[in-house]
Amino acid sequence: MYRLLIMNAFNLPAFKEIPESVNGKGFKHGDKRIAFGEYGFTGNSLATLHTIDKNVDNGKIQMNTDSFDYGFMKPADDSEKIVMYPELNLYNAKNHKNDIQNTAQFTTPGYNFLKTKDVIQKVPMPSESTVNALADYNATSRQGIRYDPTFNLSSGISAYFRQGVVMDVRTGYNVTYVVRGFPAGEEWVSNALKALMLYNFNLNSSATETPLLNLTTVQHIDLSGQTNPSDSSVHGPDAVIRFTSTQFDATGRSAARIQNVQLLIEKLSNFSATPSTETAEARRRRFENTYQITNAVPVRNDPLGDPVEAMSDSQFDQVLDGLDRLPANILSGITGIPIHRSLSARGSKNEVAEYKQTRPAGSTNWERRIVVYNDFFSMNAEQKAFTMIHEIGHALDFRPNEATGGRGGPSASAATGRNSFRSAVRADGGLSKGVSTYAATATSYDEYYAEAFAMYRSQPDTLRAIRPNVYQYFVTQYP
Repeated sequence: MYRLLIMNAFNLPAFKEIPESVNGKGFKHGDKRIAFGEYGFTGNSLATLHTIDKNVDNGKIQMNTDSFDYGFMKPADDSEKIVMYPELNLYNAKNHKNDIQNTAQFTTPGYNFLKTKDVIQKVPMPSESTVNALADYNATSRQGIRYDPTFNLSSGISAYFRQGVVMDVRTGYNVTYVVRGFPAGEEWVSNALKALMLYNFNLNSSATETPLLNLTTVQHIDLSGQTNPSDSSVHGPDAVIRFTSTQFDATGRSAARIQNVQLLIEKLSNFSATPSTETAEARRRRFENTYQITNAVPVRNDPLGDPVEAMSDSQFDQVLDGLDRLPANILSGITGIPIHRSLSARGSKNEVAEYKQTRPAGSTNWERRIVVYNDFFSMNAEQKAFTMIHEIGHALDFRPNEATGGRGGPSASAATGRNSFRSAVRADGGLSKGVSTYAATATSYDEYYAEAFAMYRSQPDTLRAIRPNVYQYFVTQYP
């Protein structure tokens, strides 16, 4: 079986799909290949790029009302390649490497065959037409998915909109794609987003790292700087987009075993920043006076050394940016938490922030604090906010136990019985499923609680989709 890469210079509409059946011969649109952008090239002319699978023989391919004869040539080798403009250097910002083969694959008259070793059949995973959102997967599939708050897909986006690039799927994988939420006039961004996801989830043919499967992440992706190749006056959206990779049952045996993965790309909304008329100084006073959340004396690594300075106002403002996303009724429930800065890069468990509370011997008063480590300040705004809300989740979790010197009752994450947090976790597959890529959420109820709370406040739709019972627990507790 050969893969036919057609560089068709005829005047066809942009992104015209090859029909499922062509001339009654059952040719199928290639499942293993994505075209970047709209155009390939033949010589100096623009050409619409399509791919199909076909047993090689001579004949005609009918594409709507246009037809043309094709010849064929044996490929130079059996490897799966990325085909691209020679000058394009696609930089993988996540892995800091350049995987792209800068090889011009096209020859006159512009047709090229790339051999594939196996025939990839359609597999028993949900049909693309039946999936409209993450919540449409069955409970078993959704319980296997974890949220990744640390993923960053916003770097190097323009490379995926360059023209004339094709990327193959990793050997041993069958990938299908579902793209939802982009209205008429924005569909042209779909192919580039598929390629962005394929590459960064390590599912492209040149990837060597472990594929990222059963994972979902929500990203602010600004595509306003990208233009439609068919109309340069049309710009992409500035959007909030959810990317989900879901692994389904494998098919085949031994060397022929194929892993089946569906990549779901959902535009959740247009991005809009919420401006504030409050000055930074006024906000610092509000948090100190109303909630007793202060920029406290730093944690000292050397008790005998010189005193260290507290966070700068600019650094403390980054902390408050996250806390300010919480409503007043929640902040009022966790008053009296100073924010300390540590001079260490990370904590003893590799954390970038940490909630601590202690009760001195003989006292009934609890001392609380949040320690922020230096690596916190190198994260992006969304990651910082998620981290601070996670730490507040710990404070809320432990509050029920603080009454009468710690004998007021179990923490929220330790409570059992009907309508408890643990009962909600069990209904969503149990503790071992975790809720995010933070490994401790699969072994610790209190970490699960804090992480799920951060999702509830920052990405409620995603928590509702993958852990609906935990979501409902927080709706009841913090409506």
